[in-house]
Amino acid sequence: MGMTTISRLIKFGLHIYGVWPYVSSTIVFRLYWIIMLSMAQVFQYGYVIMNIHMDDFSEYMDGVSSAMTSSLLYIKLVILWTNQRIFFDVLQMMSEDWQVHTSNCYNSRIMTDMANVARRTSRWIVGMQIGSATFYSVGVLAANANSPEKLEPYARELILKMEFPFNISTDFIYATVQTVQFYHLFLVACGITIINSLLVTLSLDTPNAAAILVKSVLFYISMNVEAFIYCFCGEHLSAKSKMIGSAAYDSLWYDFSAKESQTVLFLILRSQKRLTITSGKIIDLSLERFTSVIKASLSYMSVLIAMYSR
Repeated sequence: MGMTTISRLIKFGLHIYGVWPYVSSTIVFRLYWIIMLSMAQVFQYGYVIMNIHMDDFSEYMDGVSSAMTSSLLYIKLVILWTNQRIFFDVLQMMSEDWQVHTSNCYNSRIMTDMANVARRTSRWIVGMQIGSATFYSVGVLAANANSPEKLEPYARELILKMEFPFNISTDFIYATVQTVQFYHLFLVACGITIINSLLVTLSLDTPNAAAILVKSVLFYISMNVEAFIYCFCGEHLSAKSKMIGSAAYDSLWYDFSAKESQTVLFLILRSQKRLTITSGKIIDLSLERFTSVIKASLSYMSVLIAMYSR
């Protein structure tokens, strides 16, 4: 197949996720993703069902959003797998279009510039998504490390909200589960961005695609900067409220009088209910919530771009 605007990064990712058509390893990769995503979905939706009446609505929605993100990847992969022939025809058309338009020097320069834009955009999308997944995981681990209430493994927060058929009773089990979950989250983030980058690349094969992309990206960035400011303020307020309980716990409360020690106890109990900025008293605004919104909005934007390019 000839040269197209699809970068090597996207092509490699499509191989890994069993999307690239007519490759000998496709069946193996598809079986792997079916088994892994199916198992993860069982544990994730098990958490959603078992905790449907939990008091912390924000934490519950975090579990729902992570489960739906994996479901979104699963659906996209199944659609691409079942339409392998159509995808192969699209790749052939792109290759033929490249060969026809690169025969002229002027057209060749335009096509090369378009290919470079597609590749830079793909790297930007993949890097941002992987970065958000990494920061999300680091945030969960940091929250566990800084909370005196989460000393025991079973009390610590997991990267992904899942309901397991076993108890996380030791540090080894907890570390193993966290490692596997980070690996799963990393692959899911990569899979979503690879498919989104593919859709952007396909859309850049249309006329005036670069101008449309620039306008969309600038508008997208400006809208999300405002959301980031609110989420950052909410995260800062929440972090400071956690520090109140930690400071009280680290104080010399054992030297206080009985009445003062009781006051410190009430202070620690009150600090467990975080101070947050909410959106309509429905969800808490935090950096964790911001990354979830970014992941979802990128997926929706890629679908709209693909629909527009038809």
